[in-house]
Amino acid sequence: RLVNLKQLGCAYNAYPCCTHTRKEHSLGVMELAGRLATNIRQKQPQLNISDKDILCLRIAGLCHDLGHGPFSHTYEAFLKASCKNEREHPEQYEERNRKFEEQYGVKLPPLPEKYEHELTSCMMIDFLLSSVGLEIDWANLDEPLKQIAVGIDAEKFGLVNGSGDDKSYEPLTSR
Repeated sequence: RLVNLKQLGCAYNAYPCCTHTRKEHSLGVMELAGRLATNIRQKQPQLNISDKDILCLRIAGLCHDLGHGPFSHTYEAFLKASCKNEREHPEQYEERNRKFEEQYGVKLPPLPEKYEHELTSCMMIDFLLSSVGLEIDWANLDEPLKQIAVGIDAEKFGLVNGSGDDKSYEPLTSR
């Protein structure tokens, strides 16, 4: 899916030698997420990061951009305008929706209030899981995995120093 999606959007038209794709980017993020988690596990053993935790982070890195469309973020502007038009004029889309349901046996999901490619990535993962009889149990999902869909709370993101009553919080960035 990500092989021909350009990470640099329309810049490819001006600089045809720019071949950085979403696939290359996602593979790199997967590798760096695994390295970062492994490094944190070594430097903060009190966090008890397991091999399964590292695998989950690598998978999240690999899948984080599945929801991108052609020309990357440029497509998002187009899609936001299309969603706005569909909300304002739903009658224009009735035939498309009917044909989709006839052909695939399922209804199109409702349009999200606000389009973000991260949400589309999560919707795609949910659909893939449901197509093989699985689903995400949000009630029993731990906070780090929930953050993949809803975003990371930057104020809570940082390094934990010490343990027990001697724990202190140190932000990872100066922002």
